[in-house]
Amino acid sequence: MILADNAAQYIKDDVLHLNGNTIMINGVDTLVCDSMVYWSKLDSGYATGNVRYIQPKKDRKLTTDVFHYWQTDGYRGSSFFANGYTRIIEMNRLIVANEIKYDDKLQLMTLSENVSVEDPTRGIFGDEMTIQYKNAGFDLTTTNLTTCLTMDTGSRAIIQNVQLANTSSGAIIVQSKFYDCLLYTSDAADDT
Repeated sequence: MILADNAAQYIKDDVLHLNGNTIMINGVDTLVCDSMVYWSKLDSGYATGNVRYIQPKKDRKLTTDVFHYWQTDGYRGSSFFANGYTRIIEMNRLIVANEIKYDDKLQLMTLSENVSVEDPTRGIFGDEMTIQYKNAGFDLTTTNLTTCLTMDTGSRAIIQNVQLANTSSGAIIVQSKFYDCLLYTSDAADDT
């Protein structure tokens, strides 16, 4: 459902121009803004002015001045670019920056200018930051070594968690290497 004070549809170009009190609802997700251009065949939009994008099932809310998103075949199904004072609130985490780019195929979020990432117990601040999401998981059906994350030497990483599951009846060997780091671990109970 799409609501706006004024709307103009250009069928030939498959584009919809929406102005004033624009609301777009897709399932339970809601995008509210002052104006928007929407391409329905591409499932792509360019929203401006007091943008609020709320995804209740993912417990996520984004606020910004300019929000350009487009459909992808990546992990989450869309990439985006947000410009202006941007806040992403998800579960217990707050991400703030003046510019945020998310590439869904690479699962890479780049944050620029006045960046902060905070949760209730810790935070990190800077001028530029990159978040590499690796939520897709790895199907380790062979005994070959699989590299899950590699970073260049000038980068810093906060790895929130690593989860492993042995779904076979055989033994499992996990090898991890961390270089030049502070490492805090929490050992889980041995289920064997």
